[in-house]
Amino acid sequence: MKRPDLISKTINFTLNISSFKKRLNADWWKAPSSQPEPPKSLIDQFTVEKLNHQDRSIWKIAPSKEKADKAVLFIHGGGFTKSFMKFHWTLIEDLCKDLGQDIIAPDYPLLPNRTASDVMDFFMDLYTVLQAQYGAENLTIVGDSNGGGIAHSLCQLLIKNKIQQPSQLVLLSPWLDLTLSNPLIEDLEENDPFLDVEILRDLGRKYSADMKATDFRVSPVYGDVRRITPTTLFVGTHDIMLADARKLKLKAESEPVVFNYREFKGMFHDWMFFNFPDAKKARKMIISQIKYPPSEAENALNAGGDFWK
Repeated sequence: MKRPDLISKTINFTLNISSFKKRLNADWWKAPSSQPEPPKSLIDQFTVEKLNHQDRSIWKIAPSKEKADKAVLFIHGGGFTKSFMKFHWTLIEDLCKDLGQDIIAPDYPLLPNRTASDVMDFFMDLYTVLQAQYGAENLTIVGDSNGGGIAHSLCQLLIKNKIQQPSQLVLLSPWLDLTLSNPLIEDLEENDPFLDVEILRDLGRKYSADMKATDFRVSPVYGDVRRITPTTLFVGTHDIMLADARKLKLKAESEPVVFNYREFKGMFHDWMFFNFPDAKKARKMIISQIKYPPSEAENALNAGGDFWK
């Protein structure tokens, strides 16, 4: 467990005393995103293309005009209601700059008009397109918050449909259970400066729609992780999502899968998007994880053998 630095402690204290959580009320989640399109700073540095997939915008941010051999599919968070926000583009900038890979950032279907079945159909279709372009072995999926949950659900759905998974999965403060019924959450909520459990439960009910809340396509923690691609998970101890991150860790530890767990003491939801030492440290770790993928032995293990069955 990583210990928080002094600046991180100060930020935590400031967020708590400013009642930041009250500002993120139901109306805030319904409001437009702060930065739905790439900022000028990103466009000036990289080759940015606006593509279309199922009538949704797909942003391709490339380090050069030549097609890269590898790509990152970035699935943003936002409670299933919001598109990209400013801090998402900051991470995308770092990824493109330090990895030299194409970053594929879809503006996927959102509430209130689209629900879980639409989102999973969208990503299954998009993934097959990217697989054909880059090869599954050259793809990494990164997802934050509910985007992390979507990413994990997608990989489980790929397994079920016998489609090769990406080389690895990186989850940032992932929302893994839409019911938020884990008993540990009650204790965690007191220290979480951002997330309101009841608001999120309501969003989760709307998103799951006619699916059961325990269906792995909406709450991946209830799914089967036996064949899941090598996964790295980042979470903070002041995040209500910690409860189910630990639950997923326990499930993964009982299976022959590669699961790297990074828990940061005192950190809050999506802290890695901020601009202080512990956030920068986490971003460096995220980039290193993508840059240096699992070993050939780990890949062979996760390719599956008779002992999996």
